[in-house]
Amino acid sequence: MKASKVEPFGHEVSGLDLRNEPNEAEIGEIRDLVHDNGFVLFRGQQLDAARQAAFARRFGPFSGHNASDREGFANRDGEGFTLRIYTNTNALGSIAELDFHSDNAHNPFSLRYLALYGIDVTTGGKPLEGGETLLANAALAVERLPARLRDRLDGLECRITAQSMGSFVRPCIERHWATGRPYLVPSSLTEEIVGLGREESDALCKEIFAILYDPAFVYRHKWREGDLLFWDNRLLHHGRGWYDNRQNRTIRRCAIADELEPTAIV
Repeated sequence: MKASKVEPFGHEVSGLDLRNEPNEAEIGEIRDLVHDNGFVLFRGQQLDAARQAAFARRFGPFSGHNASDREGFANRDGEGFTLRIYTNTNALGSIAELDFHSDNAHNPFSLRYLALYGIDVTTGGKPLEGGETLLANAALAVERLPARLRDRLDGLECRITAQSMGSFVRPCIERHWATGRPYLVPSSLTEEIVGLGREESDALCKEIFAILYDPAFVYRHKWREGDLLFWDNRLLHHGRGWYDNRQNRTIRRCAIADELEPTAIV
């Protein structure tokens, strides 16, 4: 196993065929890379849904918070896995852009990890143009905050709301469950900074997002078939770039829950 740094953060890992289960030492090394740099990328993998799920399960239980996640694991013997598919053929991937966010931050048990696998991203022999998965590092962004802004955010909370899916109030700066590393919580799903008026809340969010989502510090993943992108959902916010919907873009998703999530699938 070899890890090569990716700019502006993250690692590409080579020398592992994920159809064969990594040993405990390799899993520990992958986990450390993700906690330190936010994500790891594996190229050229040949994974069906069951093998993708088997890899992801090494890092914790599956999330059962959303019905679309639960349904994929109705059959636990490894056969008939569906997982969640994002594809322009069923309209899930047809939105021009997807704003940055952290999955399930709108409830008490946000996801720990996400694993996306590229199934079909080629049209007529041409690779996908646009449609990149965008990753912004909410931990590194804390380090770039001006001292006055960092001090202010340490005492504030934000309300994260996901339309009809719920709302939850979190500190603007949380600390990672395993490492204690601070990271920013406000995202495109932020309804308000609690205790501030609308104009002041919006202005503060705009200041945060200018730092957090600065394009110079965003990783843009250009998909190839066989890519497995695995990241820490709390340290990183993710989005999706615009693309022409006449192109193929089929990505398979696997969500790893906080172990305390009451609906987690062990």
